[in-house]
Parts: sequence; C-alpha cells; structure tokens
Amino acid sequence: LAYQFGQSFGDDMKSVGVNGLWGWAIDNHRTVFFSRNHESPSEDCILAGYTIMNAVKGLNTRGRYCFLKHFALYDCGQNSDTRSQRNTSYWLTEQSLRENQLRAYYKPFVIGGALGAMTTYRGIGAEASESTTALIMGVLRGEWQFKGAITSDHTSTTTVAEVLLRSGGNLAMGNTLITDWKSTENLRFQNRLREAMHETIYMWLRAEYYER
Repeated sequence: LAYQFGQSFGDDMKSVGVNGLWGWAIDNHRTVFFSRNHESPSEDCILAGYTIMNAVKGLNTRGRYCFLKHFALYDCGQNSDTRSQRNTSYWLTEQSLRENQLRAYYKPFVIGGALGAMTTYRGIGAEASESTTALIMGVLRGEWQFKGAITSDHTSTTTVAEVLLRSGGNLAMGNTLITDWKSTENLRFQNRLREAMHETIYMWLRAEYYER
C-alpha cells in the first residue's frame, strides 16, 4: 500500500508539474503533543523506515524526488514547530541516535533510493543541524553514500544557507542563495559550490533515470 501510495502521489505531482516534494516526514512519535505526528508514520523506527522506504520506491517510478525530513531530530520538547527551536539542541548518545532516530532513515535512503533530505530546526548536542558535519558528511554522505541534494528547513537568512553549503548541503528553503559570493572566494568554498551543483543536478537526472 505504501508503494502504491508513492506511485499515486507521483502521478499527482506530474499532473500539476511538480518535480520535488518537501517530505515525507519520518519523525518519531515520542510524545502525543508533537504537532507533526499526523504526517509521520509511527513511533516505531522499524515500521516507519519500511513504510517510507516503499513510498519512496513508488515515487521514484514516476521520476519525482522527495526531501525526507527532518534529518534527523525533530520530535521532542514543547513548541517544536516554532522557529526559535533552531537554537534548541537535542542531547543524546550516539547509540541512541543510531538505534532509534537514524534507523528510521536508513532504509528510505539506502534501499529506497531517496534523492533528497531536509535538515531540522533542532540542533544535535552543541551544533545546529545545518552544520553537523558528522551527521551530514559522516553518516548520510559518507556511510550511506548519499549523492543527492540536502536542503534546510524554511529559512529567510543567507547565514543558514552558507553554513549548510559549507557543511555538505545544497539548498535553503525560502532562500535564493544569492549573496555576495565572488570569484575571489577561497578555493575550498569554490570547490564546495561546484560539488553542491553536481549533487543537485544528480538528483534531477537520477529521478529521470529511475522513471525510465
């Protein structure tokens, strides 16, 4: 059913000319007061992972891509949908992160073939999610060999966009990414801009390949 749901969702996207989806959410149901429970599959990371994995597979057959969210912590505390939560951190052990949070994302990315990811307003320990290179570059792009595009959650500041770019991301929702970057930027950042372009183009072309 999840696979057929993904196909149907992809058909709807094609009918209105939409290429990408800001979803689906795989946030764990840690509390009944979390306002995103209605769009996340389950409180069980295994069930959530299998469900979204199959939905992604179905969507891929229609040549569309999705930004799975919110990678990887966005399911605890009060007022968790407010923009102020960008400065709020989630403290946990690496074992808890891997066994409970990341496990829900593993199958949709590695087996399902998801081509996009969205970061969260929640920080991880002492770092903001957009600049957590251990999670973005270490786990997602490193261990899981993810080659697609990563966007921030909604932001109106170029600061978040630049930090995300430098940390392995690509896009910023609600942000044009047009700033004062010049050809005189340091070579490391110029190289990162080229990599970000390649990853975004890969997402577009890989979606077409999936459909064919």
